[in-house]
Amino acid sequence: MDNTLTTTYTFTPDTSETCADLMTLEIVVNNIVNSINSIRVKVNLVPSSFDDNQSIEVIASGGTAPYEYKLENGPWQDSPIFNDITDYFYIVFVREKTACNNQPATSVQVINHPVFFTPNNDGFNDIWNIKGLEVQPEAQITIYDRYGKIITIYKPTSPGWDGLYNGKKMPSNDYWFTIEYIDTENIPRVFRSHFSLIR
Repeated sequence: MDNTLTTTYTFTPDTSETCADLMTLEIVVNNIVNSINSIRVKVNLVPSSFDDNQSIEVIASGGTAPYEYKLENGPWQDSPIFNDITDYFYIVFVREKTACNNQPATSVQVINHPVFFTPNNDGFNDIWNIKGLEVQPEAQITIYDRYGKIITIYKPTSPGWDGLYNGKKMPSNDYWFTIEYIDTENIPRVFRSHFSLIR
C-alpha cells in the first residue's frame, strides 16, 4: 500500500472462508502543508546593555501557532522567554507545537554584543568581546574607529579589545565592528554594528 496517494483498494479474503465477501475501500490521503519553513523569528533582548544576565523574548509568526521554543541544546518549552542568558552568540529554535517531532525546526543565529565598555582597569567591563563566539574559532572580529581605520583584528579565542591601539589609550567615542562567521546553513555571513568606549 502507498500511504502517500489517495486510491481504491480491493481486499480479497482467505478463500477458506466461504461466507466472506470481497471488500472495496478508498483510502484518502490528505496533503499536510509543511508550514514549518514559513515561521519567521524575531528576538528581543533585555536589557540591551553590557549585562551578564540578559533575558530574551522570541517572537514567532507564520506557520501555525502555538509554537514551542528551544535555546541551543536545551529542552523545548512553551514560553518564548529565556532568562539568565550569559552568551552573546547562540541559536534559537522554533517549531509548531502540533507538528511532528521529526519535522525540522526554524532556527535563527543570534548575535548580541555589549553596547559599551569602560576600560579603566576597575575590573568591570574593561574588555570588549563577543561571548559565545568561541564555537566558531575561525570567525574574525574587526574593530574600526569612526573614520573606518582598523584598530584591531582578532579571533574569538582572543580575550577581546582592551581599548588600546599600539599601546595607547583610545579616546571615548563610538567604534564600529564586523564579525565574519558561518551561519547555521554553513553560509559565510558578516554582521556589522557599533558600540561605545567610555572612560
